[in-house]
Amino acid sequence: MGKLFVGHHNANHDDEEAVNNIKIYDWYINNNIDIIQTDRPQLLLTYLRQRGLHQ
Repeated sequence: MGKLFVGHHNANHDDEEAVNNIKIYDWYINNNIDIIQTDRPQLLLTYLRQRGLHQ
């Protein structure tokens, strides 16, 4: 089963950081996170598609 991190539990890996460093999303993938809530869905979708993790 995956994990869900909310607020301070995400180790400061958030959308604000991802704008400047897209690799922030690697933390979620490497920690087997099943759900990512984002204010920047297009940025996240583009990243996941480039990694072959979303169609």
